[in-house]
Amino acid sequence: MADSGELLWDSGKVKSCTMHATLPHDVPPKTKVLWKVRLWDESDKVGEWAEAFFETGINHWQAKWITGNDHVNSKRRYPVDCFR
Repeated sequence: MADSGELLWDSGKVKSCTMHATLPHDVPPKTKVLWKVRLWDESDKVGEWAEAFFETGINHWQAKWITGNDHVNSKRRYPVDCFR
């Protein structure tokens, strides 16, 4: 479920030993997604829901590298650069 409350995907019950799932479509950047899963045992008894969340990253991020003094004398020790 996305942070908007919209259901993104429901796989239904899947008979598999594989613990891998891929969303069938793109999720917008910077979206908080609630992920829920539950398992059935060999007697087909359903377990409790387990849930967690993740946030999608920034897809088209551009920036310049932050750099310090690039004229370094290898025979001298320098303090760590401080970036703000």
